[in-house]
Amino acid sequence: GANTLSKLVTNDPQIRRRLIDDLPWTYEWSQITVTPTMSARTQAETDWLETHRLGIHPFKPRELQNQHEFLERVTLPEMQREAIIQKRPFVVVTGSQFDCSCAAAALYNELRNPTTQQMPIRVVLTDQYAASHHDVLLSLAREVGRIWLELLCTQPGVLLWLTEDDQIVLTEWLVWINGSPRVLRQRLRRAGWSHDMLRRLDHALARIEAPDRPLSTSLLCTWLTIRPPEVTDVRPIIVDQTSDVCAGMIVEPLSAMREAGVTPNVFTLPTRRGIFEHVQSIALEWSEKELLDLLDTAVAGAGGHGQRLVDLVEMDDPALDDEAFLLETLKYARGSFERSLAIFRRALDHHLTRHRDRSDPRYLFLNEHDIIAALLDT
Repeated sequence: GANTLSKLVTNDPQIRRRLIDDLPWTYEWSQITVTPTMSARTQAETDWLETHRLGIHPFKPRELQNQHEFLERVTLPEMQREAIIQKRPFVVVTGSQFDCSCAAAALYNELRNPTTQQMPIRVVLTDQYAASHHDVLLSLAREVGRIWLELLCTQPGVLLWLTEDDQIVLTEWLVWINGSPRVLRQRLRRAGWSHDMLRRLDHALARIEAPDRPLSTSLLCTWLTIRPPEVTDVRPIIVDQTSDVCAGMIVEPLSAMREAGVTPNVFTLPTRRGIFEHVQSIALEWSEKELLDLLDTAVAGAGGHGQRLVDLVEMDDPALDDEAFLLETLKYARGSFERSLAIFRRALDHHLTRHRDRSDPRYLFLNEHDIIAALLDT
């Protein structure tokens, strides 16, 4: 019967291992959570975007970083992709917060693939959540616990395939996330848990101990080592948006996590105090061709109906090749996506200053004069 099988699976590691090997474990990790926002625009910008049927501004980071269509298609630099995915090194340094966010989103998308057998967790750290070494671990534990809760709501059977000790520790963790055993039980019941599964949860709830206040580093690291069946690695992807003062709070928790067998990827800015100089790090850099691809992605994500950046550009000089000119321009971005966006944002500003009449054919497209003027502004 089901009860006997549940006891065998829970108590006999050989049976559990055999069944785990035979079951087709697949997981669907959620999309990056976004809150669509609009940045401040001039009326001239709004009119030009509407003319091209663009719902968001393709050159403004604040609008792009809150668009699923864009975030689902960003990519890592090809030369650095394998090293980042393989966690060699685990700290990625770049000169732009927006570049950090884009690269972290690209890595998350790579690891969401069920064939990777990894559990990706994207965590954004600000000064509010990194006031101390311990706060960093608490922020990470909240995010990983939230993903666990989403997983159990959709695949409750995962709980049965953990060892009994892990079931108890995970239940303790989820009680902490929800605030009380009653709230946790109610949430899982509303998610469709059967009576038998809730009874299994009650068995674990009866054996948990209230976590220490404040939670110890060792307990937080123990929580982070629990994995769903066939998941080989929990992969925290940390976007560091802390100030230079708080950046140092990240290093100690990273060491504690690594000792517990959890290796995060950290996307961060250089610090004045050289905090990350003595850890494995890589300087993020896209090629000109990759930057042009990202700009095409931005235009398409803005609602451009399959448009690319080159579709928004028309050179006055017929001898110029549009795409070749754009690639030459992107050398001045020095490998940064945010700098490439800034170039074309300034080019559009120059263009709208010179061309105000919407009936003028030249109004529609940026040209080499707009782009050169933008480069001279840098």
